Amino acid sequence: MEKLKDIRFKIVLLIILSVTVLFVLSCSNNAKLGEWVYFDEMSIVHADENCEILKSGYKIEGVQMSSKYPRDTVNFTLNNDTKICTRCIDDNVYEHLKTISKRNKKAKAQNEAKKLYKALIDKGYSMREIGSEATFLRKMGDKNNRKALYDYVSAQGHFRIGDYNSYEQRLAGE
Repeated sequence: MEKLKDIRFKIVLLIILSVTVLFVLSCSNNAKLGEWVYFDEMSIVHADENCEILKSGYKIEGVQMSSKYPRDTVNFTLNNDTKICTRCIDDNVYEHLKTISKRNKKAKAQNEAKKLYKALIDKGYSMREIGSEATFLRKMGDKNNRKALYDYVSAQGHFRIGDYNSYEQRLAGE
């Protein structure tokens, strides 16, 4: 009788151990970052199109992938409000996404500076006033230079540059 109890105890222990190992292994997400980043309708970022959470829609009716971006374009950036799927994005992938996002924001700011330069030239500002395109773009990398240009253009009054906060946000690349 004692031997039977001992065998049952060992079997139960083995089952508990097996279930625990399977649970731990199933929780590892083996996250990898591909060429695309996915956003669902709740604006949560996913790195895997086949993410269980993305596919299941969080058990909420109608929640599906709403957009997908190549990760290396200015269309993909993270901000303080961005939600991240912890099922398909681990710490390493998140750090990679932050690096890509920072680079994309700088590229977007550079594009904004190029558009501003062209608009100023088209509006009649001379290279003597604002510099060559290369000089202008280099100077737009510095907050004090951006502020000086904003003040100068605003004082001239014949180019609508917008409010300072949105101007700074567009050109800062942060």
